[in-house]
Amino acid sequence: MNARACVIVVMLGVAHWGCAADRFLDAVDRGDAAAVKAMLVKDPHLAQSKWTGRRGGVVQRPLVKAAGDGHLEIVRALLDNGADPNATGANEETALHAAALFSEHAAITDLLLQRGARPEPRDVGGDTPMHRAAEALDGEQALRLLARGASVRVVNQFGDTPLHLAAASARMHTAAVLCGAGADPKALDAKGQTPQSRAHARPERMFAVRAWFDPVTGECARLALLAAPGKPAPEEARRAAAAAYECLQMQQEPPDPQFPKRRPNQASWCGVLGYAQENGTGVAKDEKRAFVSYRLACDNGDVDSCTRAGVLLEDGRGTGRDPAAAAGYYEKACAASDLWGCSRLGHLRERGVGVPKDERRAAALYEQACAGKRGWSCRRLARLYAKGAGVEQDATKAARLDAQACELGEKDSCTRTPTR
Repeated sequence: MNARACVIVVMLGVAHWGCAADRFLDAVDRGDAAAVKAMLVKDPHLAQSKWTGRRGGVVQRPLVKAAGDGHLEIVRALLDNGADPNATGANEETALHAAALFSEHAAITDLLLQRGARPEPRDVGGDTPMHRAAEALDGEQALRLLARGASVRVVNQFGDTPLHLAAASARMHTAAVLCGAGADPKALDAKGQTPQSRAHARPERMFAVRAWFDPVTGECARLALLAAPGKPAPEEARRAAAAAYECLQMQQEPPDPQFPKRRPNQASWCGVLGYAQENGTGVAKDEKRAFVSYRLACDNGDVDSCTRAGVLLEDGRGTGRDPAAAAGYYEKACAASDLWGCSRLGHLRERGVGVPKDERRAAALYEQACAGKRGWSCRRLARLYAKGAGVEQDATKAARLDAQACELGEKDSCTRTPTR
């Protein structure tokens, strides 16, 4: 027997030389389910083996290896042939630890739990599978562990809760699940850092997560609405939480490697978030934050948000009153065919607020918006024709525009004369 081609195998507590066992580990490494199954038919005890020597003295178990590599068929075959779902490999890691780190291995996590894997074993560093799940891309692994009674407040030897790891890894969806299950955003690790602090320690990702772990504002609770496993939440709150996630993802500089490209509609989600903040729908009313969200959305191409940012500037809500700056936002929106922006800009031009008074330009802007069925602009244009301001006076056209405004829902135009 060629010793270089073989390893020492421990089966049922007895050490053996075995080239067949060596080939078995190779098949597990390759993910060759057919070969693994064939060898288990000949020797089911291989499923309970552990290997030493070949990996530089590190213990290796086929079940842990297959679970970490995502080989569901092999995991099932090993369990069917007596592999212990709670057996530990290198660093006291179980197969559940190995599987929980990857969202795409959720089916393996399900199978291991069904076959008796304990939900909270600890490895040599004190990590539980929930700690591993916290670093997975979405919350699916955490949800599965929660369903089996795993805790979100468990602490490893470094004082990390799963939420600390989710924050440090910018795993927003997983953090949402953890928050929904009662994770503590004020928890301190061994260095005295909260989950929010851990997010700040990663400058390239801080924008994606830092706001959600603020224990003063309770953002962790709002982030929980993204997950809400068995906890119904108002649709407007869910929408606001989802909008905040998309908007914050867009702000990462450089972007998260998992999301290297901005999705086309991400800017509009910042606008959705701004609307929720402005009106207090699903989140606490905060016009200052609303202006920031609108401005960000506008800067990234969402023209409706340009107009909304302008309205806040014109009214002095959430920011200092600045009609001139508002006009700039309206100009940008109107140039991109946002008719509401054209209407608002026309109103500033008509009155000479923040910009030079120019009733002719106002009339042209109202005309553009009215043609796009903006009833309020039809009504304002009717007023200009009735007075002959910026256009040639024309009472007949004024009356026709008022009738059009009335049909478009402007009730004042239904009952008044154009000259009023």
